[in-house]
Amino acid sequence: GDLTRPYLAARLGIANFQDTALYPGYTVIVLAVGGFLAVVRGLRANREALADKRVIAVLSAGVLALVAFISSGPPTVSFLGVTVALPSDVVYHITPSWQTFARFVILLELSLVIMMAGALAKVRRTLTGLRLWVSFALIGLLVAIDLWASPERRTVSTAPKPADAWLR
Repeated sequence: GDLTRPYLAARLGIANFQDTALYPGYTVIVLAVGGFLAVVRGLRANREALADKRVIAVLSAGVLALVAFISSGPPTVSFLGVTVALPSDVVYHITPSWQTFARFVILLELSLVIMMAGALAKVRRTLTGLRLWVSFALIGLLVAIDLWASPERRTVSTAPKPADAWLR
């Protein structure tokens, strides 16, 4: 809402609204990281868990999230005084017309949702009854509040200019 609108509007620039307004939400990110860490902790205690499809899905989603995050980055980053080329630099050198790196966020969000599902499954396994329903309602409310903010939609007037109206 009004708290984030100036920040988001200042950073939209001339980019496509849909590409720049994709926001997974802090709640989703926190739940996704929690789901990933829960699976990793579970693997430390029980290596046989690698046979579970859900564990493989969450681990694969973690790898996909890392690859999508790195691939959507700028061409180069400086780390401890060393400039490191990221995949976007390589792609740009092959085909300079490729400028849709922000679309990697779709893969990142997919992986976050899969990892978040791991966290929600753990909540479902550990809680029962009213505590489970209250927890899911609270999580749903937090996600809704987190995703409520959106940047202003920029519009262009389609009314004809006076000269166009005169010519018509």
